[in-house]
Amino acid sequence: MIEGNLSDVSLPGLLQFLATESNKSFSVQLTNGSQKGEVTVCDGEILAANFGLLEGNDALTEFLFWTEGTFSVERLAQSASSPENCNLKIALKQVNTFADQMLFLQQSNVGLNTEIVPSPKFGTQEWQEALQKQPLYKEDYVVLGWVTDGRTMRQAMREFSFDVVQATSSLFRLLSTGSVDSIRPSLDSILEQVEKKSELEAVADKAETEKPSKAKGTESGANKNGHQSGGKGQQPAAELVAQLASEQGLDHPDAAIEVKSEANSDTKLEGKPEPAPALVEEQIAEPEDRRPAGVITSDSLPAVGSAEFNELMAKAQNASIKNDEEKAVTQTTVLEKPKSQTSFAPPERQPEPEAEPEKKSFDIRRTDPLPLVAIDIERLFQTCFHVAPFGQVALSNNALDDDLKKIVSAFKTGKTFINVATDGGIGRDPAQVLHTCKYALERGYIDPPDQVVSLTADLLLGRVELEQYLLQRRRLNGDELRDVVELARQKGVKLVELLVKMGFMTDSDWDRLTREKERFAPR
Repeated sequence: MIEGNLSDVSLPGLLQFLATESNKSFSVQLTNGSQKGEVTVCDGEILAANFGLLEGNDALTEFLFWTEGTFSVERLAQSASSPENCNLKIALKQVNTFADQMLFLQQSNVGLNTEIVPSPKFGTQEWQEALQKQPLYKEDYVVLGWVTDGRTMRQAMREFSFDVVQATSSLFRLLSTGSVDSIRPSLDSILEQVEKKSELEAVADKAETEKPSKAKGTESGANKNGHQSGGKGQQPAAELVAQLASEQGLDHPDAAIEVKSEANSDTKLEGKPEPAPALVEEQIAEPEDRRPAGVITSDSLPAVGSAEFNELMAKAQNASIKNDEEKAVTQTTVLEKPKSQTSFAPPERQPEPEAEPEKKSFDIRRTDPLPLVAIDIERLFQTCFHVAPFGQVALSNNALDDDLKKIVSAFKTGKTFINVATDGGIGRDPAQVLHTCKYALERGYIDPPDQVVSLTADLLLGRVELEQYLLQRRRLNGDELRDVVELARQKGVKLVELLVKMGFMTDSDWDRLTREKERFAPR
């Protein structure tokens, strides 16, 4: 029901407004003193006008010159949209108005935040025929080339300085001609991605739980009595180390390993010959922190050219040939060869990086969200509201409410909100303190540091729904909110659960909000 005065809203303007409401019918009751009349508007057309004995154009001619009187507009049911006493057929509806374009987008389930890409129909005969009915403008072609990788008209508004009407008109033309396609996901695909993510998280948690036990079993199997196991697949390099240790009279192979350069240490093994200059340069060239554990350095080798040195080099060459043959056999077999537990094995060939997954057009949760609700609540608690000039004057008013005066005076001394709310001498309970603070903000006694603090207070007071709060804080847009609400309705799940699963808020957000709403609930 819409009511008003003809001195404020003219009848032609009212009828033009009602005509922009597509697929709707209205009955306009007009009263001017003792005179009464009626006009029926259906889907942008005036279908009937009655004024006593006058009807049709005669009645409408009289109404249009009324400058005084009242009107009331009532929405008609679809079955009563075509009255039997239809005496007019005047089209007021304009083609492709802003309201029409918005209705088209709503029916197409496409919004300014919906991602769009060029359509395969672009340039085809069908597309050219559509241009005969709805031509594209210059800015439409600019947007069409800009959304190649998938973008939204909301982003185009920032890029090309479009306003809402321009963005809506451009999106309407691009969609109606088949120039672009929307890639907004269906509700089933959203639910499938949410369920898949939950399954992956469950598998990851299970693997993390089993990881310590597996690592412990591997360690016990690899080391026995302080030695590396010599199972199948052990690299021949370990034999060289064992032989080198026995020749130098060492009890454990690991004792033969010295990862120290001559430049960094003056400690040397007795009877060990000086390393060759070439080997020293090679050792220094490799930074110590990058050298793999268990490397045989030049300090561990016999002198270059000696019989021992030539024998070790020959064995190492044979071991390298044997290792290459084993790798060739491994590549032709299905079974994977067990990995060596020795730290002296040459580094295995790194696996080739997997192919980059195909870029998805829609990602429910692009990044892990911060606990936005919990952060905002904490900001509210730590806020010390500034007392406005009007509040300074009000403090000297003896008629001011005692609780309000106590709270404003506490803020004047520099106390934070949580200190004021938990002070037993101020107010009766935290809920009353929060209500009084909100009242003081609305009346101008105190000033908020920003609008987020005021919005958070409304959230704790239950004046703002959680989903509307997230919308105001730009954690999600209108398109996403409508999808979540519809999905929750279809699947019979709680809206909060979907908001958490889809990454628009965290579990800690909901826990903190529940606790604080309980604290500030009226007693």
